Amino acid sequence: MPTSFFQRTLLIIALAVMAGCRSEWMGDLRPNLSPETYAVVDSIQRSGPDRLPTTVQLHWWGLDPDGTIAKFEMRVGPQPLGNLPWTTTLANDTLVRLNLPPGPDSSDFVLEIRATDNQGATDTTPARLILPLRNTAPTLAFVYNPDGGSALAGAFPLLTFPVLGYRWQGRDADGDSSILYYEICLNDTLNGDTVRIPGRYNECILDWAPNSGLCQVLAGPSDWPITKRLAGLILGDSNRLYLRAVDQSLAPSSWVSSRPSLVRPATSTVLLVNAYGNDPNPDLNADTLSDRYQGWLNSLGVNSIAELRLFQKVGNRYTQLSVNERVQSRVFGRFGRILWIAPDFELAMQFSSKTLGTFFQNGGHLILAAKADAGTPAWSTAYESSPIDSVSEIPAGYSFLLTDTSRLLPLATQWNGQPWTLPVLTHQGFSSGNRPLKPGPSSTALYRINLLLRNDNNPAPPFPLYTGPSPCMVIRQNSLNGSTYLLSSVELHRMLPAASRLNLLQNLLSRVWQLP
Repeated sequence: MPTSFFQRTLLIIALAVMAGCRSEWMGDLRPNLSPETYAVVDSIQRSGPDRLPTTVQLHWWGLDPDGTIAKFEMRVGPQPLGNLPWTTTLANDTLVRLNLPPGPDSSDFVLEIRATDNQGATDTTPARLILPLRNTAPTLAFVYNPDGGSALAGAFPLLTFPVLGYRWQGRDADGDSSILYYEICLNDTLNGDTVRIPGRYNECILDWAPNSGLCQVLAGPSDWPITKRLAGLILGDSNRLYLRAVDQSLAPSSWVSSRPSLVRPATSTVLLVNAYGNDPNPDLNADTLSDRYQGWLNSLGVNSIAELRLFQKVGNRYTQLSVNERVQSRVFGRFGRILWIAPDFELAMQFSSKTLGTFFQNGGHLILAAKADAGTPAWSTAYESSPIDSVSEIPAGYSFLLTDTSRLLPLATQWNGQPWTLPVLTHQGFSSGNRPLKPGPSSTALYRINLLLRNDNNPAPPFPLYTGPSPCMVIRQNSLNGSTYLLSSVELHRMLPAASRLNLLQNLLSRVWQLP
């Protein structure tokens, strides 16, 4: 049926209504609204000692009525901010370290932070906080190894030669990295002579130079001295290092002083390194052995002798051990000739391998005598710098013995191409577990010892003679600088008779050490 007039009229009316209502159901496009930014700090303290420290925890957030927050921008600094640039961040908090200008211990800083939404609109009224800041002066203390610790770790000497090492710990409530430098002086904070050490270091070495009477200062792990040298070291007297920290606002800590060290000159011809203790046995007693060795050296014309009681203790504290191996190495490097006597072969080898590098580089001459017993390791990295490759193993099920008739027999008939005659020696008393040495490829065996072999399953005598190699004294010479290293696994003071022992020492001093 044809469309009626009435139907056509309704269609026209509906279209007109829809056209008139189009703006209502489509909506009008509105401009993007800017976000709002808010910020707080972890605490607000306003005046005097209650002002904020210069390390401040900041928190912020933003709200956007018609979108999301894409990023934040912040800037902080002394008033006024002026053209200080903005820094972009996606975080909602941060720990900010603020450096006060040198001089005043307080100042007001301004924080501004603004949000930007996902359509690029930025808050036109950034959040703003006034931060009333105060600077906290640093604090510090010297650091010492605990009493009774490992000898290899070092200590702090009450008695030493003119190479001193110090360690410390600086603290600053505004952040330890805000310490700008440390300032040191010797014995008197009013003498006007100080040296600055960069704040990144917490240790130094003072190495006295006899030609100038000043100390080179080695800061941190470096072996290169800083430009300025330090005056004030007093030889033959107690010395203290004074130290203070200065932060980036130039606020100093109080001066703190180190433990005292009596500093002796290092001018003797020979250094006697005595590693014995307070054993009542005279053959193991440091005092008794010191008198013996110094007397023997004096009788051979060596009268300029210094002594270092390497592991001596008062109570539980080492009294002559340096702070660490770097300092100890510089102490040994002060001398040209060292006679080292020790009851413990393994400890002597470990300690000497870490501390004699400078000594040998300077062309030094060493005699190290220590008993190698059953517990001595056959191989150690400490042997790599010595004249030996290893220490001989004891045959399984057996023990090595020495008696008062065991002989030390010379093996070398010349030194540096010239003939020499070394004396035959015997061993003092009975001893079990002694171990022979295996010389390195560039070393020379000077003596071997007659070892007896005891069957542990049938320990009754007689004991047969050990037929394997048994060197007990080995020497190596550096062909480049002439330095020498003589190592004995038998203690020198257990070698008899006395006249032959002196004859051996005389050969070593005159021919090897080249002493008149």
